[in-house]
Amino acid sequence: MTLSEIIEDFRSGDPERYGNALREAEQIAAASTLPDAATSEVLAAVTTPFPEVGPQRAEEVLMVLLARHAREVPVAELAAAYPALLEVARAWALRVLAQAATEESLIALADLLEHRDTLPEAWWPILGPLEYTSREADRLIRALGDAIAAEPFRRNAALTLIGYGKRGLLWSHADRLTDIVLPHARVALSDLGSDLDASLLEDARRRLGMWSDLLASLATDDAREFLTAVAKNPDPALAVWGVIGLERAGADMPDGVVATTAAFPAARVPLIAAYSELHGVDAIPAEHRTQTAIAEGALALWLQDPNHLGAPPEAIEHVHTQEIQLPNDGGPGDVFVFRFRPEGAPDGTWLVGIAGPYARAQQPTVSDYGYTYSVFCAEDECDIDEHINRIAHTVNAAVAGAPGR
Repeated sequence: MTLSEIIEDFRSGDPERYGNALREAEQIAAASTLPDAATSEVLAAVTTPFPEVGPQRAEEVLMVLLARHAREVPVAELAAAYPALLEVARAWALRVLAQAATEESLIALADLLEHRDTLPEAWWPILGPLEYTSREADRLIRALGDAIAAEPFRRNAALTLIGYGKRGLLWSHADRLTDIVLPHARVALSDLGSDLDASLLEDARRRLGMWSDLLASLATDDAREFLTAVAKNPDPALAVWGVIGLERAGADMPDGVVATTAAFPAARVPLIAAYSELHGVDAIPAEHRTQTAIAEGALALWLQDPNHLGAPPEAIEHVHTQEIQLPNDGGPGDVFVFRFRPEGAPDGTWLVGIAGPYARAQQPTVSDYGYTYSVFCAEDECDIDEHINRIAHTVNAAVAGAPGR
């Protein structure tokens, strides 16, 4: 099937033709080279919306073809077409240029990033490939700093700058970027002190974590001052981002904040993950970095999500550890079972959740196999095995129904 025929099938709105086009497009994406004139055909097609038929938007599928062959795409042609592209296609166009990582493509990328009015609303890391190249870094860093002013693109610009920061490329821009980032970090911190619903609070927590990571990469005096204030916050769910930021920045840590933060279950997993990546976990009290404590933290963090409880549990207790065979290689692993009481629930109200499984050979570890979950059944509703089976069945059903499965 030709690319023109694939585009025609996507345009048809027919589910069967859509499915066929999806399969054929994947074959082109997986081929060693693009067909002749593929860039022109795709760019012409993604200037007008396709019918929404299946789980993946056709314009995104078509742009993936170009991203998988980024170095074959004519940079000038892509840059010229960019203003007329649909928003999702513009996001992928930036990805193509970043992925190609040639001098020509990165100059074009910097040019496009400087036009904030055309930046797409993109919440996934479209510029991630920039982490692996230093070409045009200074100009791209300046453009990304300016792009933080564009609301839809703010997160993407920040995540890309964090990637640059991990490679030590921000030092000559540190003062300017600190001036840009600090107001956004302060807004996130202020939002967390407001009376917001669970989803807005979670968004503010994530923003505070992101800005704190970026400030840690900058490590200016003003950045350290802000991170220190966050680390001293009486709420451990907020303080954790200041503690992690100070550790990343190699700055002095206020007395007692690491132990206080680690004692709060919902802050424990990001704290241990960050310390493991950096200088090791020895600074974290031993009782908070056992596998049971990590599993408790994983479930508490899951429950805090606005799609679940929306807040950490008021109480959480370990009740059982079940040895199982791991799903990938049949090796030994452990599922940790906890009972928890939601905030504000009457005394004696206990629900059940699990965390794990965790590979026995890797413990203690924050890496699980994706079964940290609860179906919010009362503890006395059934025995431990049935609780585990109910949760595992629910997770398996959700995975089986996910797009692409």
